[in-house]
Amino acid sequence: MDRLVTVFRFFSRLDVKNLNVVKGIQLDGLRRIGEPITLAKSYSENGADELVLVDVVAALYNRPNLLPLVSDIANELRIPLTALGGVRSLEDARGVFNSGADKVAINSSGLQDPEIFTSIARIYGSQSVVCSIEAKQVRGSKLWNCMTENGRHDSGMEINDWMPKLEGFGVGEVFVTSVDKDGTNRGPDLELCNRVREMTELPVIYSGGVRNSEDIYEIAKIGIDGVAVASALHYGRLQISDTKSFLASKNVFVRKLEGI
Repeated sequence: MDRLVTVFRFFSRLDVKNLNVVKGIQLDGLRRIGEPITLAKSYSENGADELVLVDVVAALYNRPNLLPLVSDIANELRIPLTALGGVRSLEDARGVFNSGADKVAINSSGLQDPEIFTSIARIYGSQSVVCSIEAKQVRGSKLWNCMTENGRHDSGMEINDWMPKLEGFGVGEVFVTSVDKDGTNRGPDLELCNRVREMTELPVIYSGGVRNSEDIYEIAKIGIDGVAVASALHYGRLQISDTKSFLASKNVFVRKLEGI
């Protein structure tokens, strides 16, 4: 492996709209999948190490919109929970943490004012602060821009200008979604994975296009610290316990459920 990771982590990703888990393609055309608490419990029991809860319409409300759901899930599960969407201030972050989330992920407001990362890290610690990046490749180039508003708006910021600054802002982890690959079932963007791995020593979690255990192994080989999976789980193409067994057979360090 190109970069050793202490423990490779498996995240289940739940994109939520109107208290329903939804999934689209390239962050668009959302379809209802199911009930978030039921799915969260199922994935946790099957071996998910962490859960990321994404409020896909938070930009419409300019505030965290899922605090009761965060609280309900946190009360049901004993795995770390990251909440993404709508956090624009320290007060917003406080509400998310008070609802039971372990980490808060920020995209749009961080691009507008990176001080939000610093102010949250100062109180809650860098380990609780995640920078979310919705990366979309610039057509005809080897560059990716940071998108906002669930992939709808191009910020104009290139990831190679953004990522090297994050640790200095107090960010403790980076959550990278490939907008081009999201929901396509066409495999991950390994070139993007390589690029972000080269640009930061922070832990990086990748999401987008994962089809099977082999895809996840290729991501782990690059030195990415974890993968967040949505469609492949929702549609039954991938089982977490089977994937962990496969990764362990390839000498990737994973947390295993007892008996697998």
